[in-house]
Amino acid sequence: MVGLVQDPTFRLTIKVGVRGIFTELYKDVSFRVIPIERVDALEMIEELKKFFERFRNI
Repeated sequence: MVGLVQDPTFRLTIKVGVRGIFTELYKDVSFRVIPIERVDALEMIEELKKFFERFRNI
């Protein structure tokens, strides 16, 4: 899931997270203040990879 959030403190932010039943269950979401650079987007994806590592060897 990718979305924009208007935050009163941080202005416009982007969020990336897992979608579906896992969204509410794990609340694994990464946020950054816009504008972001390519490196920021890659970091956000890396943060989500940590979420998926929980399911290895299941």
